[in-house]
Amino acid sequence: MSESIVGAIFIICLVIGITVGYFIGYVEIGSSIGLGLGLISLLFWRKKNRYR
Repeated sequence: MSESIVGAIFIICLVIGITVGYFIGYVEIGSSIGLGLGLISLLFWRKKNRYR
């Protein structure tokens, strides 16, 4: 269950980044920002669950 939540958050961050990049005209920058946000949220989720 928690892995599916992390995957959904990762995909949502990536889609938001690509959408913002499409509207500002730089899809590559938006997708890299979305990918970065997704990876950061994944790392925070794993750190939080490690200390339970």
